Amino acid sequence: MSEDGHAIALESKGRQGKVKFPHGNNKELGMLGTIPLRLLQPLRDRTPANADIQDTDNYTLLSCWTMASDLYLPGRLIPLGRHSKRWPDSEHLAIFNGKREWIGCILMNKIWIDAHLDKTRPYRFILISRSEDILLYPDPDVTFFDTNLFQYRPWCFLNVMMVEDLDGTARRLGIGIVHEDAWLQENPIKTLVKLN
Repeated sequence: MSEDGHAIALESKGRQGKVKFPHGNNKELGMLGTIPLRLLQPLRDRTPANADIQDTDNYTLLSCWTMASDLYLPGRLIPLGRHSKRWPDSEHLAIFNGKREWIGCILMNKIWIDAHLDKTRPYRFILISRSEDILLYPDPDVTFFDTNLFQYRPWCFLNVMMVEDLDGTARRLGIGIVHEDAWLQENPIKTLVKLN
């Protein structure tokens, strides 16, 4: 999306329809409905619809209709075992809900943590997608949420992005995961996010 409200629709090419996952005990999260017209009024489509785009420098925002929830980073470090060698400049932090339950994790840069982490205020997280599992090679010593509260099952991992508000747009701060059941318990709101 450009600053003046022009939008380019993005879609996948070469894929045959949507990939279905086996639901099991998982919930359907993709049924967000259509974006309310009041949010779309300022957007103007490019015409003609399939025109070649010559100048994309003005298209600096990625808008997505998603869910958002405010969660906490109390500063608790979660061990990644042998996997921590891959991210020597980052820490694996626990994500907590308002009831102080450990519901997920996020990998954050150590410099950002030292300069900006506020253990008392909520941070905005938006839903991106879901994953069948997190580690390619599972490690029994690495957990991503309180397994006494939330049951591990395939596809229970929701990929979330921590963002900060910048005058009506959002800036990515980090990517993490939250357990699906915990996410739904937070009653996330549907929102149009404009990523800068």
